[in-house]
Amino acid sequence: MRSFIIRFFILLIWCFLISTAASSAAHGGVIAAGFGHTMTVKSDGTLWAWGGNTYGQLGDAHHTHRNIPVLIGSGYSAVAAGANHTVALKSDGSLWAWGSNSYGQLGDGTNIQRNTPMLIGSGYSAIAAGQFHTVALKPDGSMWAWGYNVYGQLGDGTFTQRNAPVLIGNGFSSVAAGYEHTVALKLDGSLWAWGANGNGQLGDGTTTDRHAPVLIGSGYSAVAAGNTHTVALKPDGSLWAWGDNVNGQLGDGTTTPHNTPMQIGTGYSIVAAGGSYLLHLNFSTVDSGGSTMAIKPDGSLWAWGLNDNGQLGDGTTTYRQTPVLIGSGYSAVAIGGSHTVALKSDGSLWAWGLNDHGQLGDGTIAQRNAPVLIGNCYSVVAAGTYHTVALKSDGSLWAWGDNGSGQLGDGAFTNRNAPVLVGSGYSAVAAGYYHTIALKFDGSLWAWGYNGSGQLGDGTTTQRYTPVLIGSGYSAVAAGTFHSIALKFDGSLWAWGYNGSGQLGDGTTTQRYTPVLIGSGYSAVAAGTFHSIALKFDGSLWAWGNNNFGQLGDGTTTQRNAPVLIGSGYSAVAAGNTHTVALKPDGSLWAWGESYYGQLGGGTTPPHITPVLIGNGYSAVTAGYEHTAALKTDGSLWAWGLNDNGQLGDGTTTQRYTPVLIGGGYSSVTAGYYHTMALKTDGSLWAWGLNAYGQLGDGTSTDRNTPVPIGNGFSAVAAGYAHTMALKTDGSLWAWGSSLFGQLGNGTSVYYATPGRVPGLNLYFPSDVVVEFYNTSLDNYFITADFNEAAAIDNGAAGLGWMHTGNTFKSGGSTAVCRFYGSLSPGPNSHFYALDGGECDGLKALQQSTPATQKRWNFESMDFVSTPVTNGTCPTGTVPIYRAYNNGFTRGVDSNHRITSSLTVIQEAVTRGWSNEGVVMCAPN
Repeated sequence: MRSFIIRFFILLIWCFLISTAASSAAHGGVIAAGFGHTMTVKSDGTLWAWGGNTYGQLGDAHHTHRNIPVLIGSGYSAVAAGANHTVALKSDGSLWAWGSNSYGQLGDGTNIQRNTPMLIGSGYSAIAAGQFHTVALKPDGSMWAWGYNVYGQLGDGTFTQRNAPVLIGNGFSSVAAGYEHTVALKLDGSLWAWGANGNGQLGDGTTTDRHAPVLIGSGYSAVAAGNTHTVALKPDGSLWAWGDNVNGQLGDGTTTPHNTPMQIGTGYSIVAAGGSYLLHLNFSTVDSGGSTMAIKPDGSLWAWGLNDNGQLGDGTTTYRQTPVLIGSGYSAVAIGGSHTVALKSDGSLWAWGLNDHGQLGDGTIAQRNAPVLIGNCYSVVAAGTYHTVALKSDGSLWAWGDNGSGQLGDGAFTNRNAPVLVGSGYSAVAAGYYHTIALKFDGSLWAWGYNGSGQLGDGTTTQRYTPVLIGSGYSAVAAGTFHSIALKFDGSLWAWGYNGSGQLGDGTTTQRYTPVLIGSGYSAVAAGTFHSIALKFDGSLWAWGNNNFGQLGDGTTTQRNAPVLIGSGYSAVAAGNTHTVALKPDGSLWAWGESYYGQLGGGTTPPHITPVLIGNGYSAVTAGYEHTAALKTDGSLWAWGLNDNGQLGDGTTTQRYTPVLIGGGYSSVTAGYYHTMALKTDGSLWAWGLNAYGQLGDGTSTDRNTPVPIGNGFSAVAAGYAHTMALKTDGSLWAWGSSLFGQLGNGTSVYYATPGRVPGLNLYFPSDVVVEFYNTSLDNYFITADFNEAAAIDNGAAGLGWMHTGNTFKSGGSTAVCRFYGSLSPGPNSHFYALDGGECDGLKALQQSTPATQKRWNFESMDFVSTPVTNGTCPTGTVPIYRAYNNGFTRGVDSNHRITSSLTVIQEAVTRGWSNEGVVMCAPN
């Protein structure tokens, strides 16, 4: 008995860990309910089905009804169920369908019924299924539809049935399919609908059917479609509903239909309607056939509407016209024709309602009016493609979030919502849409994840679940949506992956599976969605790729397949959605590209195809999706562009076409999608803008249109789409906002509206690592082993142009290293490092003999320790550290040392006029 109890608790703990590790990822577990069948994806990618199977909709090669789950296949990431057909995505983006096909709803070009999965196409990211039609999204925002179209539910401008996917439009971010209508959100929050409208379910104020998308409203964050009604959320948590209300499914306490959106309540975080007709919308609650379900942030599940088969789960068959509480601890729910399945946060799966075909999966065909347990170890419903990677102080690389394409690199495609160890020795990392690339301290480049466009650079299109070596000698890396760019220590620029817009810059639009040389003399690089920009050592700025809004800045809207010169004298650059902003060393700020929302700051809305001067006196700039923020040298913060969520921080939601003053005393700023974060010189952190997911960190979900204080002691901050990460001066990492995909790294999928510490993470370096910075404009290097000093440099405390080179070595040994600066006032621009006692004492004596009013070497600190060289060699267990000198003290304060363990980079400096002074110290191996 004792061993049985032990095994039971081990199994229970294992199930909890599996459900926790797999929750809130785009391609983790998904549940979907059709008219009489149910589908679910487990965290290991296996697909299971049960219920009615007359049309082969279960996909098990039979037509036998199943009243317990049966295995259909593996490698799946998402599933959606129509009335009698099923569509599913695999982690590689391939789309599969089976079941009834009388109206072409499978999309295979025929009307032949299928009882096993049939490949429809590739490159898809989201799916939704209506009664007899299917809609799907691709990662580029394009929407495709096929199947029954009598009511215009496909949205292609016709009423013609389609047996294969047809393009509906672009710019979409999510979609839901009702019985005979479709609703979708665009990236800008606008809501669109089309198809049957006899009950006002489109919400356009009429009952006229629409065969093309019509605008319903703006400012929405999630939407779901029931049979003949629609429900939607706004970022403030308000719930809106419209359409048929005969069963009280709108939840307004009446049975009166509404053909425009009406507010039902507040405080909701998850909603969807259509059950099986929805793929994965925001951990959706779901409705079908006239009932609605919604989950609040506390995990409570609420239901209303039709209940003739107990599908509400309140223990009765009484219709409800207002929300009634079903239970607590829920994280996802889906409603089929007359049954409901739901997940709890502990991974347990529950079902209730009609069970005539065994669709509940409890081994019976008995109707259930209240939730019954189906099984454990199921994963939470998830949506999206975000993942996070981070470095620890020992150089180990950790990852969490979506892993549907192996982009976490942990050797599996199980999603993680807590950090998992990927490897060690890393110095830099970049994340693309579904892939990751990383640098190690030794300059080796590694990649993993989705590889359909060759973006990993390993010569194949094979998806990789663990890091593969791409090459060596690299110093910096950037990842676009489907392409990668990297710099080598010698200044050469390399690119690979998707090239349809010429974003690789090799003069072609040919996809590349291994790195190809683009040019030389580069110092920094950035990758946009479909364009790339880079700086050279001489300050010249180059751009290539998509140019439809003039975002390249070359005076045209012509796509460029090779780098074109934009201008000279630049020191920093940032890219928004379709606009670019750049700084020059003199503090002048320049912008170009799209300006519809005023994001260029030039006072007009037409796009600019060449750089235009915005203003002077700037020291840093950041670009959000359609807004821009910039710091001036006096610490004042300015912002302009789109402001519908208060992301500018000027106390209004008014769009601004020229810079407006936000406040003073700031030291750094970063822009998220629709929110902004900024640090002040005293270490206090401030936030404003969209706050639907608590991404501001002020303890609420209320949008803010002026800066609100978040906390103190911060040194760096980064803003994502709906979450924020920040470092404190003690090296601790903090996170808040949405964690749908585990992006907070705290082991949960719960939203956090206040900062919480991420356990054990330090994104910088340990106290025994010496890190190197380089300034292109000054041609000077700087090294430090002090975390706070490095964080301050990253935040612009040393001025523009300082960046990590990736070169490091360890501090450790018997002798302190003297650090001197060659300036009248302290600064990291002109430094001299000496280990030899005589050299150190000589410089101190020189300092004392040189008047303070003259330029001289000034002793600054004992920054790190090392081991002296013995007879020209280093002791066992140590490595030689070389020193190069630029011989510039005679010119003023431009003298500088470069200290590194790499003889290669010393030799590179020599080619630029530096002197190789050989081995000057020894560092731990």
